[in-house]
Amino acid sequence: KTYNALGGMMWYSAKLDSSLYFFNKALKILDKTDKKPINTFYRKALVNSNIAVLNQSLGRIDEAIESSKEVINNYQKFIDVSKDESYKLRALKNQLAAIDNLGSFYHSMGEFERADKLIAYSYQKKKKKLPENDINITISQIISAQAKIGLRDFKAANNLIDKAIASINKEKNTQFFWHASALSTKATIS
Repeated sequence: KTYNALGGMMWYSAKLDSSLYFFNKALKILDKTDKKPINTFYRKALVNSNIAVLNQSLGRIDEAIESSKEVINNYQKFIDVSKDESYKLRALKNQLAAIDNLGSFYHSMGEFERADKLIAYSYQKKKKKLPENDINITISQIISAQAKIGLRDFKAANNLIDKAIASINKEKNTQFFWHASALSTKATIS
């Protein structure tokens, strides 16, 4: 946990190479811990998820994609064997976020159809598994709208972003990053 936290601190300090160093140290420590599913699958997926997003930030899209695939698989392995329902739900939310990230990585490469399929899959699964007012559903609406823009399906994009903005406007604890992202996406469509 410490090395993962240090990696995060370096990331927020814009010291990306140091961040990667600490995330990799965290993975090495996890390799030495007991082989419980929480360590082997869940915690490794958490760290690798950070590495995937970091690699994307560094322009290493292929590495980000491979890390994301490993993250998604590790969360699924954890979900399949864990008996702890609260951790399983966290793993599911994190897994769906990793699928969103993977879709976003493909979108950044211009693979709009592939991105749209992944993001739509995640969105549908969130709607089935999460409460209606969960912020993760709103996030999916925003990135789904962005994926639809890539496909030039402005009608679907507009419908999704209107739903996201309506959800955000109902919330008492506005997440300003996602509110700004939704408004920016809406402006792109208009």
